[in-house]
Amino acid sequence: HAQTAESYNNIALVYYNLGDYDKASEYIFKAKAIREEVVGSDHPDMADSYVNVSYLSFRHDDFSQALEFYTKARDIYEKSLGEDNHKTGIAYYCLGITYLQLSEPKEAIHYFCKAVTVLENVVGVNHPDTALAYLGRGYLGLGLGIKSNASDYEYKALSIFEKVYGCDNLQTALCYNALGWLKYTLGENNEAITYSEKSMHVIEKLLGKEHIDTADSYHSLGLIYFELDDYEKACEYFSMALNIYHKVPTFENKIKDLEKDMEKAEYKNQHKTEEEEMEYYLENMDSGEKIGT
Repeated sequence: HAQTAESYNNIALVYYNLGDYDKASEYIFKAKAIREEVVGSDHPDMADSYVNVSYLSFRHDDFSQALEFYTKARDIYEKSLGEDNHKTGIAYYCLGITYLQLSEPKEAIHYFCKAVTVLENVVGVNHPDTALAYLGRGYLGLGLGIKSNASDYEYKALSIFEKVYGCDNLQTALCYNALGWLKYTLGENNEAITYSEKSMHVIEKLLGKEHIDTADSYHSLGLIYFELDDYEKACEYFSMALNIYHKVPTFENKIKDLEKDMEKAEYKNQHKTEEEEMEYYLENMDSGEKIGT
C-alpha cells in the first residue's frame, strides 16, 4: 500500500539521520518495491524513490548503482515534468556529482551545466539548490585544475548557504570543506586548515562525534594535514575516523582506503622523526660535539 511505502521512507529517514545507512537502505528498498508494485516502474511517483535509493547508494560509495537509479529518475522527470523543472534540475546535479565520482569529467560538466541553467531559471540564483549546482561546478573546476573557476563557484555557493541557512548547517559545512581543499591547492595552507576545521566542527555539532559524516570530515581533515606534511596530525584524525568506520561493517571500502592512508601517515611520521633526529645530531657534530658523549 502507498501509505506503507511512505512509512518505510520515514523510518529510513530516521535511520539515515542516526548514521545507520544499512537500516536506511533496507527501508528505502522496501518502499521502492511497494511503490513499483502499486504504480509501476515508470510512474512519476517512482522517480522520488529512485532518487532515495541513489542517494543511499552514493553514501555507500556504490556509484554505479547510484548512476543507474539517478538516470531512471531523470528519465521519468524529463518525461513527466519536462527539462525546465526543479526536480529535473536536481537530478542533473546528482548525475553530475555521480559522474565526477566515476572519473567521467565530460559527463559531469554536461550535467552540472544543465543543472545550473535549469535551477537558475526555475528557482533563481539565490536558491540553495542552485548553490548546490554551483558547488558541483566548483568541485569539477578544482578536479580539472581550473582554480579560478572553482573559486568563483564555491564562493557563490558559500554566500548563498550562509545567507539562507547560517554557518551551522550541513550544506554550509560541505562548502567549507570544498574551500579547504581549494585553499590547499592555492598554497594558502592556513586558510585550508581554517575552512576544513570549520567544516568538521559544524558536522560534529550537528551530528555528533560518532556519525559516519563526522568520520568523513575527520578523514578529509587528515588528508589535508597529510598533504601539508603534518603526519602526526594526519594520524590523529585518521585514527578518529577509523574508530567510527569500524562500527559500520558495510563500510569495508572506506576502512581499507583509510587504513592505507593511516599506514602512509605513520610511515612518514616515523621517518620524519628519524630525519629530524639525524639533523639534530649532524648539527651537534658541526658544532664540535660528538654523538654518544
